[in-house]
Amino acid sequence: MYTKQKLNENEISILAKGLKFVPSPNIKNAKANLLIDFQELARKMRCKYQFDDGSNKFIPHPFQQKTGYNPSLANNAIEDYIFATKIEIGKLNTKKIKSNMSIKEKIALSTLRNNKNIIIKKADKNSSTVILDKDKYDKLAMDHLNDPIHYEQVDKSDFEELIKILNEKINNLYRKSYIDDTTLKYLSIPKNTRLGRLYFLPKIHKVNDQDRNQLKVNKEWLDNINITEYHNKKADKNSSTVILDNDKYNKLAMDHLNDPIHYEQVDKSDFEELIKILNEKINNLYQKSYIDDTTLKYLSIPKNTRLGRLYFLPKIHKVNDQDRNQLKVNKEWLDNINITGRPIVSLCNSPLEKVGTFLDYFINPVVKQQRTYTKDTTDFINKLEKIKLPQEIIMCSFDISSMYTNMRHEEIIEAVDRAWP
Repeated sequence: MYTKQKLNENEISILAKGLKFVPSPNIKNAKANLLIDFQELARKMRCKYQFDDGSNKFIPHPFQQKTGYNPSLANNAIEDYIFATKIEIGKLNTKKIKSNMSIKEKIALSTLRNNKNIIIKKADKNSSTVILDKDKYDKLAMDHLNDPIHYEQVDKSDFEELIKILNEKINNLYRKSYIDDTTLKYLSIPKNTRLGRLYFLPKIHKVNDQDRNQLKVNKEWLDNINITEYHNKKADKNSSTVILDNDKYNKLAMDHLNDPIHYEQVDKSDFEELIKILNEKINNLYQKSYIDDTTLKYLSIPKNTRLGRLYFLPKIHKVNDQDRNQLKVNKEWLDNINITGRPIVSLCNSPLEKVGTFLDYFINPVVKQQRTYTKDTTDFINKLEKIKLPQEIIMCSFDISSMYTNMRHEEIIEAVDRAWP
């Protein structure tokens, strides 16, 4: 709790149930709600009778809007079932069920709902419930919005103009036959739409243990805590957040790139030549009827594409316990630690982005059929449990340095060729 307000035990009890807690329904409306739900089931049954031809080949449009269409009566068998079920629902005796909240908790819930001095939100990194003083929440929001790099204050909102521009672009897509009638109807923006609502998830995982302990004994300590943003990197092997000095990160990157076995520095990039070669190969596939018009259009690389972006995920799991302990008491010890990184190339808007997606579409199902395929840790454990091994067996693992950069393209192509059905 990051509030100076003192909550009573009933308020704490109801908050401890979590933000996904659902109070028991009111018994007075149980039968009426059941009938409403059954009416929707009956509507779907009639729709299926009217539109389903039994071929099971119907593929719904991905952008089909719900119309609430209520068809006319179905055949006698379906209508008899609907009528008989309604009669049985009407005969049901609703039993009183025990509420999952005490009377005091119901009062506490109402009090919390009407308390304008606090904000109740989900935490950023987990499902914890966070209670913040409203002025603290407002400060958090304004600190974020006052960043001149990412935000600019405007005198007035051109909201209607924005809707007009978007609808013009959507209609332009329709006129050029990029989208169909259903997608046009789905994308078109009505006049009664509203601006998006901005809210913030408190980053309480950024609060250090010292501040947490102080807050337990002194609520006024809240004034010293800044719940704010950080610029950081994700760790390589888990969801931990890593904060690195910029020079340390640059050294990590250069140490990796200066490996002469896997990397070679070139005087200039033959980027335009690469695009030309790829487009020639794509057109060759089309001429040989391996791909259709739509796939050709999807794969063809435009001139305004860019090189992929290289970044690194720090391998902090490689840092030994001795170095970790030294670092806790002496930040200068960081100079003695060699942090390596996993290279990642972001292919967004690069020549290989759509080519990679295309290859993945066909190769991924084949990979999953292989005897050696392991989906994730859970799949690995499930497979181990099915294997009976002698007691003297010792389990070990191999750590391959720069595995992907060590894999030759020719070997990968041969492996795919062998696995292809």
